[in-house]
Amino acid sequence: MPRWLSDVRTVPRSRHNPQFNEAALPSSLTAANIGYTHALLAA
Repeated sequence: MPRWLSDVRTVPRSRHNPQFNEAALPSSLTAANIGYTHALLAA
């Protein structure tokens, strides 16, 4: 079963938790066999 994370944050960064920044998160998720996409939602 495929596992995937869609990040819907307007700004995919975290000042207090840098492991959740868009630059770091995909590589961590790939190591756990989880896909990642940053999906902006239209207002």
